[in-house]
Amino acid sequence: MIFQLLLCIAIGLRCGLAGPAEEPKCGEELPGEAGSFQSPGYPIIYPDKLNCTWTIKRPAKPSILKFVGFEVEMPLFGGGCEFDYVLVTVGSGASASTHGPLCGYQPPEDIHYNDEVTVKFISDRIRAYKGFAAVYYPEDATETPSTPVPGKNRLAP
Repeated sequence: MIFQLLLCIAIGLRCGLAGPAEEPKCGEELPGEAGSFQSPGYPIIYPDKLNCTWTIKRPAKPSILKFVGFEVEMPLFGGGCEFDYVLVTVGSGASASTHGPLCGYQPPEDIHYNDEVTVKFISDRIRAYKGFAAVYYPEDATETPSTPVPGKNRLAP
């Protein structure tokens, strides 16, 4: 074992000694003005057994949430989105409005909002797909934010 370790060091190999892999972000609190986020693993495959929540703070002016990429497990036999799904809630309490559960291969319609937004993503332990990428911005914006960089939850430079 020691000989193998010394040999690896001598020829510059890592030999499996790297630290733990960085876990993809599974939800976070996001600023209210403009930005982007994505499901872990997007655009490759999202992990099993996710329960992620992104919260977009209340914006200063009316805004839009747009899913720019969307591939979440389809229901079996035309049923509801029971296995993997996205649930969007605008506001809280009695005045909250819910969009979803959302699943399938087509991005849902844009969601217009003027309150805090919660995006919840649930995946089961069977079958995984690409997931989603989303951007949010004021309705009067002249440019929309860039889509997230694959493997990150931030905008492309």
